[in-house]
Amino acid sequence: MKPKQKLILFDIDGTILLLNSGIARSLFVRAIDEILHVPCTLSGNVSFAGKTDLSILFDFLQAEGIDQTIDNTQINRLWERLTELFGNYCTSEYIRLLPGVKELIGTFQNDEHTTLGLLTGNFKSNAYLKLSAFNLHTYFPFGAFGCERINRSELPPLAIERANQFKAPVYFNHRNTIIIGDSPLDIKCAKDNYLPVLCVATGGFSYNQLAELTPDLIFENLEDTDTIINSINELLL
Repeated sequence: MKPKQKLILFDIDGTILLLNSGIARSLFVRAIDEILHVPCTLSGNVSFAGKTDLSILFDFLQAEGIDQTIDNTQINRLWERLTELFGNYCTSEYIRLLPGVKELIGTFQNDEHTTLGLLTGNFKSNAYLKLSAFNLHTYFPFGAFGCERINRSELPPLAIERANQFKAPVYFNHRNTIIIGDSPLDIKCAKDNYLPVLCVATGGFSYNQLAELTPDLIFENLEDTDTIINSINELLL
């Protein structure tokens, strides 16, 4: 039997890598103040876990009681400024590559029946900037990003559409696509789109916290390459 084509959509933060705690929050606060002239004094009330950057932006403004319409020009300027700021921290000094990630991604990359893409809350330029710290940016030729939708659950259709354009005439759908992530919102995102999900407890949530939400597969980390690949293959049969 001919091996089945499969699409693996990776989250970044907490799944592939971890940026030192507090950096992202401080950079968002600085950029919002500089570009939108809103001092984020209540930034500690905003949760980042599993959210899109667009959602985080509006959560910051809501926390400050700001009810204003932000146009695309302002938002694009904000992403540009954040890219500049994050550039100072996207190095191995501030970012840790999580266990087993490089080996797993490399194995997927070398499999002609596997296509890799991103499904991340990061805005696009920052997603690739973080991955470039470990030369992983070239492994993901497309994705869906946190600058494109507020609701993470709206990202999978974008990623799958782009995968189908990239890999035509191969056709991806909910039967041969899996999301890999580390948060409850990754699980919700997958379930909202009838997609299987593999969770790892390498982000801000424990194995037990994630297991309670019944992901299709769950691991402490991504170190056991063979077991993870075999589990995905069995799930997507």
